[in-house]
Amino acid sequence: MVSSPEDVLENWNYLFLPRMMEEVLGDKQSATQAREELHTEGVHWDRVKARAAVWSESAWDQLRSMAQTVPADADVVVATIRTDRRLYDEWYQRESTKRISPMATDTTAAAGAKPAAAAPVVKKIAGLDPSAKIAFGADKEGKPYNTTDNNPKRAGTKSGERFAKYVAGQTLAQVVAAGVSPADVKWDIDHGFIKAA
Repeated sequence: MVSSPEDVLENWNYLFLPRMMEEVLGDKQSATQAREELHTEGVHWDRVKARAAVWSESAWDQLRSMAQTVPADADVVVATIRTDRRLYDEWYQRESTKRISPMATDTTAAAGAKPAAAAPVVKKIAGLDPSAKIAFGADKEGKPYNTTDNNPKRAGTKSGERFAKYVAGQTLAQVVAAGVSPADVKWDIDHGFIKAA
């Protein structure tokens, strides 16, 4: 609570007093003058403190002239508090919406439309570019692996199911998006089940 010029100076020290004069009191001219005096080369701090006392006296006078007297009627006090809270809530709502990142909302989407799911970000897989296309390798007899009659993984296993998701000509990114893990891709390349180029 501010109840004297000394309180003004205590709450807003002489370095922040010009800002308070401008933002709270709206006295841009006095704030500019105070800043110029603070930034004058060779100014002695005792002089600054003395000037700050004068500024705080001026600020105190302005604050008192802006202050309203406390109403005696309790209903008026309650109504004033409700109005202040409503105004604060409205201000807070406006400020909160300003802080929302533009990246967090899809401004091009129609009202009520769901934004499209973001494509998964795929980094290098098995040291290869995600846009590398896959082809099937061949077994010891030279027969190409495929997802139907020459699946190198055991039938009925999870790894066999994941191998069945490969399609010749897919990119590595598409394979991962289809549900094959990057570890599976590396294993299958290392063992010659698939090739990627």
